[in-house]
Amino acid sequence: MNALLVRGMLPLLFALGPWVMAFGLLIAIPAEAREFYSLHMTRIDWIILAFGAGLFLWQSLALWLGLVTAQCTGDGSDLAWLRQLSMAVEWFPLLGLLGTVISILQTLANLSPGTPVEEVIKNYSPALTATASGLVAALANLFPLWMGNLGLLLIQPLAQGPGPDPYGED
Repeated sequence: MNALLVRGMLPLLFALGPWVMAFGLLIAIPAEAREFYSLHMTRIDWIILAFGAGLFLWQSLALWLGLVTAQCTGDGSDLAWLRQLSMAVEWFPLLGLLGTVISILQTLANLSPGTPVEEVIKNYSPALTATASGLVAALANLFPLWMGNLGLLLIQPLAQGPGPDPYGED
């Protein structure tokens, strides 16, 4: 029973945790903002989201494998791959910022005297979506490592089984 719990159920539950949190992040965004975002996405958004989704999937697999194989090392080495992958999280806000700057430059290049405000706003919207893409990808990709560390805190003591009797009575 303990082996099934430690090597089967708990790793699966902790590996599903980031998916639940990412879904919660997406539904927390107001519907109007999600609709505006989807209508104004550009190539940079798709690139950021594709890399973000790929990294999220890879981290989810590394999380599950790390927790399934968690031996009682005590040093968390079972999540070494996950820790390496999570370092890429800092790329996403930078990609979003790059998309923002490119969109602002594009908007400024298309301005001419007498340009209506509506046209400026329309051209500026990709800058906002690029920022949002970078932030959403970064936030979602923080969840697997956090859940992995939490999972190790619970799974490693359970994998060790009951410790020695502190009173010496076996």
